Amino acid sequence: VLSPGNSYKNIVNVEKFKGIDNIAPISKLEAGYLSMAVNVDIDDDYRVKSKTGYSSLLTGTCHSLWATQDLCFMIKDNALVRVNDDYTLTTIISSVPAGAKFSFTYENGRAYFTNGMTIGYIFNNAVTYFSPATQLYKRAMSPGHMLRFHNSRLIVAKDDMFYISDAANPHYYDIRTGW
Repeated sequence: VLSPGNSYKNIVNVEKFKGIDNIAPISKLEAGYLSMAVNVDIDDDYRVKSKTGYSSLLTGTCHSLWATQDLCFMIKDNALVRVNDDYTLTTIISSVPAGAKFSFTYENGRAYFTNGMTIGYIFNNAVTYFSPATQLYKRAMSPGHMLRFHNSRLIVAKDDMFYISDAANPHYYDIRTGW
C-alpha cells in the first residue's frame, strides 16, 4: 500500500490479498484484507488488478430493452431497433409513440410485442401486425401492457383484463371464453 505525499513510500507490503472486510474497523483488519476497493478485482492468485473499465457503445434515449437467445430489441430515440451481435442497430419500426413502453415475449422463432396501442411480432427483422378476425366469435388479440406465452397460448394483460388466445393460434381469441 502506498501513501501519497511529496513522494510515495511503502507503508505495508502485502503479498496476497484475501478479500474485502468491510465489517471490522480498519485498526483491526486482519493481514491481507482490504476495508474497501474501487474498480479493482482480486484474481485467483490473490493479486489486486485494475478493472479494464468500459466505454459507451450507444447514445440516445433508450428503454424497453429485451433479449433472448440470439435476439435483442429496444426502443432508441422513439424507434424500435434490433441490437446486433456487433452492437450495430437495425431499425425495425422507425417511429413509435413517445414514451410507449414495450413488452416482448418469444415463441417459435418470433418475438411478439405490445405497447398498449399495437400488437404484433417480429420475424427476420420484419414486423407483422395482428389482422382483424374473419371468423364468428373470434377477435384479434388486443394490445396490452404485457404479454407472455403459456401452454401454446398467448396471454395479454390489458388494464385489469387478461386476453387468452386460441391454442396454437396466438393472433386470435374467442370472445366467449378468451378473456
